[in-house]
Order: sequence, then structure tokens, then C-alpha cells
Amino acid sequence: MDALPRQVAGDREFAAGAARALTAVLADLRRTEMRPPEDETAAHVGSGDVFRLRWAPTLGRVDRLSRQLLAYAGRQSLVPEALGLTSFLSNLANALRSTLDVGIELFVDIGDDCLQCYVDASALEEALLTLVVNGRDAMPSGGRLQLTATAETVSDGSKGVALSICDSGHGMPDEFMMRAKRPFVTSKTYDPWAGMGLAAADGFARQSDGRLTLRARTGGGVCATLHLPQFPHVGTAPQLLAPDHQEESQRLSHELSQLDTGASVAARAGRGERLLREVPE
Repeated sequence: MDALPRQVAGDREFAAGAARALTAVLADLRRTEMRPPEDETAAHVGSGDVFRLRWAPTLGRVDRLSRQLLAYAGRQSLVPEALGLTSFLSNLANALRSTLDVGIELFVDIGDDCLQCYVDASALEEALLTLVVNGRDAMPSGGRLQLTATAETVSDGSKGVALSICDSGHGMPDEFMMRAKRPFVTSKTYDPWAGMGLAAADGFARQSDGRLTLRARTGGGVCATLHLPQFPHVGTAPQLLAPDHQEESQRLSHELSQLDTGASVAARAGRGERLLREVPE
């Protein structure tokens, strides 16, 4: 019975190490780009721009993967706050309606008793957008996407919030659903960068003193639900990182923010057309 938790813990240590290595690679490439050429001739003028144009897509993917690995490992630098869900989800829904395919209908249902949750707003937005992208991709011919927010009571008696993204797509086989939150588990075998979206969302939820659940919908489709603490919170969420990881996480986050690779994650991508295009899968 202990094999799976030990394996997951090992996966997260691996993810943290891989994120450190990828961050170092990005930093080295950035230093290479910024280093003045030895021969300051006209032939070298604009070499940084050429480098940026040539490598920007790859660097952006590596940047995104580094952030996903840190999220899965539970080592993001998060700043939780009391977040009003009505305005937050309404604004997100308005942005999504202008970017989703015409054939996808978006419905929003926010419970009256679902007032505030205690969470990092940017990280929550990124996790929700990941779930939206998964739902969208499961409905290539169009369908219904529903965003719901409800208050819930956790098993220990504390109050929580359940944020669900439900699609009407082709669904997941039971065996695949059991593995879907593991890193690099994906049906998009043609894409070497795919498979970290759900793993990152699950890591964010756990680091926020919550969890991510998946369930099949009757009649087809999948519901992905982020269970998060309600505000005021009396659990462990204020200490989101173990003390020995806090400094490392802040350093990695700072280094990634300084790289300027040109591929923003969803929470930084702004609104409009780029909102979904930049989301990790």
C-alpha cells in the first residue's frame, strides 16, 4: 500500500531536480545570448536578435516545462490570499468566451455560499486554464464546457471550495484516468512537450492544502475538480513550502522570471487570443 506514495514522492524529487537543471540550461543560453561578440563587426550586429528569433519557441517550451515541474513538485513560490470567487471566475469566463472555439459553449455556475477561497490567484488561474484546455481538446467538434464553484465540507470538518471544469467530450478510459495526474502521461503521444498539465495542476492543489480529482460524467465527458481551502483558513496552507525548500523555490522563480523567453505562462499571458494559446497542456 505504501508503494504508490513513495513513488509519487520520488517523482516529485525528480521533478524538482529536473526543474533546477532546465533553469540552469535556460540561464546559460541567456548568458550566451547576452555575451558581447569578440569581433564587434557589422556581421555580429543583431546577433542577439537572431538568437532570440531562432530559439524563442524552444526556450519558451523549456521555460513552461520548468514551471510545470516545479508546480508538480510542490515547490512553486506561492502567495495565498483571500480571493473573491465571483469576480475572479466571472472575469476569467468573459476572457474565455472570446477565445474558445465558436462551437464550444461555456456555462458558469457560482454558488451563493461560495464566497472566498485561500489561494494564490495567478497559480489558480493557470491551473484552471490547464483544465479548460484539456476540456476544449476533448471536444474537437464542439460541445459544452461548464465551470462551477460550490462550497463543500472536507472530511476533517473544515470548509472548502470545489472548482470544477466539466466537458462533454469523448471522456477517459478508467485505466488512463487513474494515471492521468502522473507526469508525462498523455494521449498526445505525438507531442514530446505534452503530459505535464494535470500533474502541475495537481501539485499546485496539494501545495495549496487541497487536491485535484477527476471523474467521468454520465453520458460522456470528464469533470476535473480543484478542491481548495475556503477563507478564513485554519489549516496548513500559510506554510506552503517546507523551510528548506523556500529559498530554493524563490531563487528558481526569480531566475525564470529574469529569462524573458517570450513565452508567458497562462497566468501572465494577459487576456484575448493569447490566453489559451500559451496554456500548458
